[in-house]
Amino acid sequence: MLRRKNQKLVFWVLTVFIGVSLVGSSVVWSGLFSTPPARTEPVPGEERTQASATLEELAKTVEANPQDVSAYLRLGAACLEQGEVDRAVAAYEKVLALDPGNAAARLSLSEIYLAQEKPDEALAQLNAILAADPHHLAALYRRGLLLGLVKGQKDAGAADLERFVRLAGDGPEAAHARSLIAAWRK
Repeated sequence: MLRRKNQKLVFWVLTVFIGVSLVGSSVVWSGLFSTPPARTEPVPGEERTQASATLEELAKTVEANPQDVSAYLRLGAACLEQGEVDRAVAAYEKVLALDPGNAAARLSLSEIYLAQEKPDEALAQLNAILAADPHHLAALYRRGLLLGLVKGQKDAGAADLERFVRLAGDGPEAAHARSLIAAWRK
């Protein structure tokens, strides 16, 4: 039981790390921060007001531009950041209604479903990404972790992680994948 909890903890830490990286890169690529904002210290209580204002601004943006996939992605990320999980799911589902192949929305939904302890739903999102792009590194890595650590399917998880390592080469995720493969193939 303790080993399973440790495996879940490792999985969640990695999931959060990858998720933050993906959201951060998608925000940069979307041009949200084309000019760096001035850094000021918030007045106590002001952070929550600013976050609510940002959510409302994004809601107005998607209302004015209901076909803007990028705006829905930003709204989903902002909602998730503020703990509005149901609203984030709705935003990501809207992205998929507009663009069924959107990997960023599917990755975000997979994270949410894992946090909600819905591994089958998370797996469905990862499978959809990999059906469209069998070499999608983040989806391969996450599906390998999900299969091996959460669902106990170590052979299938190791196979995904082996593909990930072949494609990714070196890096912290590849090193972690190699260690899991070695443990699972014993």
